[in-house]
Amino acid sequence: MKMTARFLLGLALAFGVTLGQTQAQVAQPTPTIPPARTAPDMGQPSPMSMPKTAEGAEGTPAEDDLIIINGPNLGTRKKVAPTPAQLEGFYKSIWRKVGTEFNDPTKLTKKWAEWENKFAGQIKTVDDLDKALKQMVESLSDRWTTYTSLADMELMRQEHKDGIMSIGVLVRQHDGTTWNVDGLMFGSPAQQSSLREGDEVKAIIRDGKRQEMSALNTAEINKLLNGKAGEKVTVVAVWDKAEHEVELSFAAVGPDEVLIGMLPGKIGYIRLPTFVSEEVVGQFVQSLGQLYEASNGDLNGLVFDLRYNGGGLVNMSLLVSSLFIEQGTIVKTTTRQDRSVTETSYKVIPLPEFLVAKMPKQATQFQQLLQTVPIVILTNGSTASASEITTGALRANKRAYVIGTKTFGKAVGFQVSQLANGGVLQITSLNYLTPAGVDIGGKGFAPDKVVEQPREGAEDDMQLVAAHEHLMAIVKQRADEMRDARDGITVPLVIVEDPGVQLHGLHYALIGIAFLTVVMGVLFVVARLRRKSGNK
Repeated sequence: MKMTARFLLGLALAFGVTLGQTQAQVAQPTPTIPPARTAPDMGQPSPMSMPKTAEGAEGTPAEDDLIIINGPNLGTRKKVAPTPAQLEGFYKSIWRKVGTEFNDPTKLTKKWAEWENKFAGQIKTVDDLDKALKQMVESLSDRWTTYTSLADMELMRQEHKDGIMSIGVLVRQHDGTTWNVDGLMFGSPAQQSSLREGDEVKAIIRDGKRQEMSALNTAEINKLLNGKAGEKVTVVAVWDKAEHEVELSFAAVGPDEVLIGMLPGKIGYIRLPTFVSEEVVGQFVQSLGQLYEASNGDLNGLVFDLRYNGGGLVNMSLLVSSLFIEQGTIVKTTTRQDRSVTETSYKVIPLPEFLVAKMPKQATQFQQLLQTVPIVILTNGSTASASEITTGALRANKRAYVIGTKTFGKAVGFQVSQLANGGVLQITSLNYLTPAGVDIGGKGFAPDKVVEQPREGAEDDMQLVAAHEHLMAIVKQRADEMRDARDGITVPLVIVEDPGVQLHGLHYALIGIAFLTVVMGVLFVVARLRRKSGNK
């Protein structure tokens, strides 16, 4: 079965969708990665999500959806300090890059023009350059467009080495007022607690001291929400109109793994943790093959768990979606380059017949099962980005029923450039729409059936229970339909020489009428003959 799964994955990679060179890719937002403390106002990226250095040293990203683009050549290989003119020229090149690639030109008002020469004559050192770039990028007020200096990344690396870790919660300020839980990481202390996406966070208690969120900035919040294993922090959150204190311990979280299981009634369960790499997606396809084998090729349904999956590579999302869809649109995207906006519709088509003919019989059966088996997708507030692409694609093509809670609502992708000065520039450069052309940005997908996960007291996964019940109902309905069809078959009352001819009720009625007509005619003739004989 591993060979069959690999064969099918290869076909999907080669023929499932036409990808070309993807210039902007949907990247997973940080909710699914343990946040690490960064420099002020830089959000909560993970040390695992740091871009690779030019030498490929430590800092290999968990988000392999980074597109590394060489920046302008700054300085020389002899490490000669750049001149102020070089630094200012570098700053202006980044200003132009953001201005031509940022996805929302409406934010590039006349004020953006002012940033080109805003620091003229003021950039004397690399530190001056970092500060200028950070201020320029932050002026857009776009959460996905950021600049991270080399010093910021070194700080994250050092803290990672020192064992600094998170509790697996991302908080974000909404509308400039309240702070809310924006996402949770699967398997983290926060995810296993009573916290939920959307909860308002009022305060953080650390070392016995309560600090109100309203009095903290991003850097201070990050520092409080990160610590060493065994240390504790209490998050004061609001739900059901009451404050609740949730004590959490910092702990390491294991690597992302594909999880599978077999539920009663030959209902398969599979969890895809991320779309960040081909390796993980390859494990996903092989795991599907294991479920197929465990059911003896007779899988009755599939629970596809995308909860806490923050996304990853857009082409991996296209590939996964194409496994379950024979033909149809997966997603629509738009990218911008100066005044040119490119709209792309990604579609999947059936495999050519010549390839199907070369496929092993088991691979063909496996593919047919994936494209026909009833599917329930599980979602929650941490289902984001590439996960939302796959969710939207399977639902729009009537291949899946969605159960759980509303998804994150990202709907944009970003491009990440490692710059010549060692910093990293991230630009929101792509928008994506559902196959029907709907923008879910800031809204997310509402599931077909809303099932809330109880905060406390429930031993069962109620969303998973609901998914299993839904699929078992489909299994029962299909069994009833097959039984009714079988019971409706009747045995022919007349056997004819030609087995290809079947006499139905109307035919029998016509034959009966004809027979009676002949009999009546014969009786009429006999009666007339008798009358004539009597007259003689």
